[in-house]
Amino acid sequence: KIISLIPVVLFSFEKIFKNQLIYVPLLDIFQLFFLLVSFYFFILGITNRRKKFILFAFSNLFLGFFISTKFFITGLTVFGAYFLTLLINKDRRGIVYLITTTPIAIIVLLSSYLRVLAFGYSIRELIGIQKWVYLYHNSFLIFPFSIWPLLLFNKWYVWFGDKPIITDSQWSITWPILIIIYTGGLFLYFFRKIKIRKQELIFFVWPAVYLFFHSFGQAFSRYFVILIPVLYIVAIKVIIEIIKTSKTKK
Repeated sequence: KIISLIPVVLFSFEKIFKNQLIYVPLLDIFQLFFLLVSFYFFILGITNRRKKFILFAFSNLFLGFFISTKFFITGLTVFGAYFLTLLINKDRRGIVYLITTTPIAIIVLLSSYLRVLAFGYSIRELIGIQKWVYLYHNSFLIFPFSIWPLLLFNKWYVWFGDKPIITDSQWSITWPILIIIYTGGLFLYFFRKIKIRKQELIFFVWPAVYLFFHSFGQAFSRYFVILIPVLYIVAIKVIIEIIKTSKTKK
C-alpha cells in the first residue's frame, strides 16, 4: 500500500501537476481522474470473469467522461490499448464485452451536448461541432514526431514567434528518465526477464499507444498530464521487478 502511494507523491512535485491547480480552467487533471477510474474498472474486469461485463460497462462509462472532457479522439488511444491488452491476454470474451459496452462511452459523449440541443441546435449542427473540434486539432498536424524532442530534451518545435525551437518551463528531467525506464521495462517484458500480471499490462500498453498517436502532430506539454502518472506507476513496477529478479539470482 505504501509503494502504491509513491507515484502519487512523485507526480505531485511535477510542474505540470502544480499548474493544473493554479490555472483552474485547465481540464487535464479531470481527464486524468476519469482515465484512472476507467483503468480501475477495466483491471477489475480482467480479473473477475463473473462480473466482467458490468465492470467493462463502468470502464466505458468513465471513458465516456474522459472523452467528454477534452478532445474526443484521444479516447481512441484508450480503446486501442484496452483491445490490445485483451488481445495479448487472449481474452476473447473480454474483447466481445469491450466492443458491446463501448456505445456507453459514445452515449456519455453525446449526452454532454444535451444543453446544446436544449438551445435549439439540431443533431446535424451537433455533428458539425464535433467536426469543427476535429478540424481544429487536425490543423496542428505539423512537426511530426516533435513530441519526442520535447519529452526527452525539452526542445519544443513551435509555429509562432521568431524562434523555431524553444523550451517549456514545465519540463522536468524526470520525463526522459521515465521514458528510459518504461522502454527498458518493455524490452525486459518482451524477453521475459520480468513478470507483468495480465491486469498490469494496460499500464504498459496505453503509454505506447498514446505516444504513437501524438507522434503525428504538434506537441504540447499538457499532453503529458495524463501520461506522466502512468509512467511513474510503470517505473515503480519495473524497478521492483528488477530488484526481485536480482535477488532470485543470488
